Amino acid sequence: MKRITTKVMTISAQILVVSVFTFILFSGKGSNDKSFTVYNDNYDKMADKTSILFEVEEKNIKEEKKEEEKETPLEDISSSEEKKEEVKKVVVEEAPVVEEPKVVEVNPVSQNTAIDTYVGTLTGYGADCYGCSGYTSSGHNLNESMYYNDSEYGTVRILAADKQFPFYSIFRVSNVPGMEPFIGIVLDRGGNVGFGRGTLFDLAYSSESDPNLIHLTNNVTFELLRSGS
Repeated sequence: MKRITTKVMTISAQILVVSVFTFILFSGKGSNDKSFTVYNDNYDKMADKTSILFEVEEKNIKEEKKEEEKETPLEDISSSEEKKEEVKKVVVEEAPVVEEPKVVEVNPVSQNTAIDTYVGTLTGYGADCYGCSGYTSSGHNLNESMYYNDSEYGTVRILAADKQFPFYSIFRVSNVPGMEPFIGIVLDRGGNVGFGRGTLFDLAYSSESDPNLIHLTNNVTFELLRSGS
């Protein structure tokens, strides 16, 4: 821009000189009855040269402006790329996380060796059975769940058993018609449950109206895997 300014000032000076020269040439006093025409070749040549210089400089200014518009600083390009990367990162970071639904799975039958084995009867009872409070003798709320999460065996079914078996004892129960073998934990007692009574074990359900609730079943196998907690 400094170079362009200098050229414009030079051309302006030349125009000023031509104007002064013209003023001096035509400002002289002449007689009222005489007129004449002065032809100055030097003046015409100077005017033509000045006009050409203006045209050349105007063309140069236009070309320089075009070059400046085409040139893009590297800093602007790099900053725009960085902004694009930042937008991508923000989109990835703010993407919503969808949690998978939790599914309760009954612990598969353990392969642990049985401490002892018993064969007897098994029945089922609901949390809303006659005379039931909905809570087991150990304090578990059957209205919330008929399962128990054991630290060693995972999710297991709840059993009522004879006092001979301490709470949190683990049994592998098998040979129940219509049911796969399963793992049960002793968390309840019962007036009609135990040796020499109506049933050897009682399997807990959330409700007496559960269609899967079993009735008195004989020849069920109970393998003791853990005695107490």
